[in-house]
Amino acid sequence: MKAVFLNPARVEWLTVAEIKQLGLSSRKAQARLISPLRVQVGGHVVEIPAGFVTDFASVPKAFWSIFPATDPHYLRAAVVHDWGYQFGGMYPLADGGLLDLSQRSKVDVLFLDLMQAEGANWISRRVIFRAVRTFGWAAWRRASKEVER
Repeated sequence: MKAVFLNPARVEWLTVAEIKQLGLSSRKAQARLISPLRVQVGGHVVEIPAGFVTDFASVPKAFWSIFPATDPHYLRAAVVHDWGYQFGGMYPLADGGLLDLSQRSKVDVLFLDLMQAEGANWISRRVIFRAVRTFGWAAWRRASKEVER
């Protein structure tokens, strides 16, 4: 699936108090989009809305020196991937519709395509993609249960 970003990600870092107020894990840095993030996916323009909270790439601390969570080669891709996992692969479109990528594998492949579009090297893309395919099921399942409520 051909995907390309249309604008930069503009974020503000949340304070520990804001993270706790939102009921999020204070063990991870969290940021909020301060303007929509737009990405062309095939013939659609996905628009992740301002206000969306992300922890970027959920890289275990032991690997931060190799794969920093906020590496510019996959930072925006991680925001789009976080949205997909939090909302079951349903992406808001700029025209008001929805792009349905409701299978986890499709959300993960979009992440892979976006990392390539951002210039992440082949090894980084493959290692990160393999990690989300291997370990992402728990986050997908957790988010699915929250969406059902």
